[in-house]
Amino acid sequence: MRLHKRRWLFPENTLGEMRFLTPFQPPDELEMFDHGFGLAAEHDPEEAVLSFCRSYEDFRLLTVTFKMGYSSSVHVLITEKEGTTSNLSVEEVATWGFQSWEGESILRFSFSNTFEHFDLRLHYEPAPRVYFCALPQSA
Repeated sequence: MRLHKRRWLFPENTLGEMRFLTPFQPPDELEMFDHGFGLAAEHDPEEAVLSFCRSYEDFRLLTVTFKMGYSSSVHVLITEKEGTTSNLSVEEVATWGFQSWEGESILRFSFSNTFEHFDLRLHYEPAPRVYFCALPQSA
């Protein structure tokens, strides 16, 4: 184990997998690779930034970036040949998971505290799309 200069601890197992000691655990590189993502230019585990991208035949590029810290965040960017079509950052990420239904592959996020009543779905297959909405609250 080693102590990162920003005080995140990175215990490494025999596979070289890094775990961040934050409430939120981002996906590891191999898991993202298994779902068709590659490393993005912003990817810098030494600075607690994990960034992955996926390119599409029509020149679209999907980038999802996880920033770990006291309030972990996710940043989603979809660009096309003409420019940016979606650009969203949300803090207080609590959980994430891969899902698929009706032929769509999705990264789904839930949040804590301020954003606990919001839902973020990042559709990455067959085409990139972002859905961010407020969930109904019970009285």
